[in-house]
Amino acid sequence: MNNQELSFTQFVLSKGHTLCTANKFKIFITDYAATIGGLPQNADEESVLTYMVVMLTKGDFHLNKKGSFVKAFDMFFNQYHNRNLKICFKTPKNTETKIPDYFIYPELLLFFSKMEDDMYKMIFALMYLLGLKPGEVVNIEIKHYNEKLKSILFVNKIGVLSRKLNIPNPIALLIKKDRKRSLNKKYLFEDKHQEKISVKLLEQHFKTIFKKTHILKKVTLQVFRNSYIEHQIESGMDKKILLSLLGVNNLRYLSYYRLKALNNINTIRVFTDGADLLDTIH
Repeated sequence: MNNQELSFTQFVLSKGHTLCTANKFKIFITDYAATIGGLPQNADEESVLTYMVVMLTKGDFHLNKKGSFVKAFDMFFNQYHNRNLKICFKTPKNTETKIPDYFIYPELLLFFSKMEDDMYKMIFALMYLLGLKPGEVVNIEIKHYNEKLKSILFVNKIGVLSRKLNIPNPIALLIKKDRKRSLNKKYLFEDKHQEKISVKLLEQHFKTIFKKTHILKKVTLQVFRNSYIEHQIESGMDKKILLSLLGVNNLRYLSYYRLKALNNINTIRVFTDGADLLDTIH
């Protein structure tokens, strides 16, 4: 007995599915036949997929039924009618790129005004002014810091130099003062027990300070790097230069950020040396 000697409902039942499932599959196909006004077994692949997209978009078939919807069509065309259609519907991706969360300059000033710990204030300022990742700033070793040139060398995991960044003068002066207090440090930033600051500890301190600002944004430690990128783009920095400062080679990296300045000119801030962020540190 071939497939066509069985009704589609009987065929679905013969494959071990329940009567409820068989009836549901039949309804899918019946609705499709009524829509195209012809025999569904003669439809081409493009027509079937177009119909599925329309039905799911309209909400006639909820997304949580997508799996059974696809399975019904695959069973009808490829198993029941021995066709070879690629019934593999995927929800169209949203082409709009989400802009990473960042601080406008007044929000940065508000955040830094809530901080009391000078070391963390210096760390977060450096993350913003150089666009550093959390893992980069906590792993800066003294041997990679040149006090005379006021610069930091960044190396990759295998010890190869990736980039060299100049430190703003206000931060360089603070680092010099801090080093005089502790000459045996391995890392540029260490706690009172001369232990390296962990990213986790950095995150905890960030969350504590951020709550005090009452800023209605969902942000993480990455907000400082995001803000650096956004503000440099808004200030007109060449994208290739910006990528080199970030230690990134792929131009697509910046596609996640806006390439146009904000409409409100008060939120745009050409970079300074960071003195206004650190004005409460003595």
